[in-house]
Amino acid sequence: MGLGNPGKKYEVSRHNAGFIVVDELVRQAGADWRDEMSRFEALSAKTVIGGEDCLVIKPQAFMNVSGRSVQKAAAYFKIPVTDIVVLYDDIDVPAGKVKVRTAGGHGGHNGVRSIIECMGSADFPRVKLGVGKPLEATFQVAMADWVLAPLGAQELENMRSVMTAEALLRLKNLFQGSRAAGSGN
Repeated sequence: MGLGNPGKKYEVSRHNAGFIVVDELVRQAGADWRDEMSRFEALSAKTVIGGEDCLVIKPQAFMNVSGRSVQKAAAYFKIPVTDIVVLYDDIDVPAGKVKVRTAGGHGGHNGVRSIIECMGSADFPRVKLGVGKPLEATFQVAMADWVLAPLGAQELENMRSVMTAEALLRLKNLFQGSRAAGSGN
């Protein structure tokens, strides 16, 4: 699951880091997006990522209600919440860095909050894509302006190349850990 906001206005914003990275992962895998608006309110792609068969979802509802798409896709495909991996922007991770958490709270991220509310659980892995914070941000409004502003050309290129490669490595590690846990090792 890549999180972002639909539409041209937000296409290359920091808040769309999840969309940008999953777009690149799907492109690298040679897969195509399918319109699943009537079923999941999302775009979807079936592909192999990190050696695992994956259903990749991009909700086409706004971030604060993106959990609806996750819930609908998970119910339809009978995917347990622990098998859902969410990629999203995180202001508390330095720009250009990638971190993983296997579960936890929403950390103030409205997309993650929506998923937790809709799924009734916070027990899903997350790949946090660092977008950092502006030095002068002191109010929530300033932070919203920061994450919704367009990325600079270098930031966007870094997200599509370096951060996507790091996210892929982290996903492979998550998948290997899931296989080991599932086999009793």
